[in-house]
Amino acid sequence: MPTLIDPIAIARGTRGFFDLLSPEQLEQIQHLRGDEALEDRVTYLAARANEGELTAAEEAEYLGYVEANSVIAVLRTAARLQLRER
Repeated sequence: MPTLIDPIAIARGTRGFFDLLSPEQLEQIQHLRGDEALEDRVTYLAARANEGELTAAEEAEYLGYVEANSVIAVLRTAARLQLRER
C-alpha cells in the first residue's frame, strides 16, 4: 500500500513559497489544468501503456507527465489550504 502524504504537512512545508503569492495567484494554481492537446497526448500514451505498446521514448514522456501531474496535484492542494488560512 502506498504511503499517504499529509496535505497539512505539504501546506506547512510550502508556506514560505505561497506567502509570496497573491490570493489571485493561489486561485489560479488551485484551478490549474493542462490544455486540451496535452490531455489528448496523455490519454493516448496511457492507452498505449495499458496495452504494453509504449516505445522507450514514449514511456519516458508518459512518466514525465505522470510526475508533473503529481507535482501539480500537490501544489493545487497546498494552494487550496493556504487560501483557507488567509
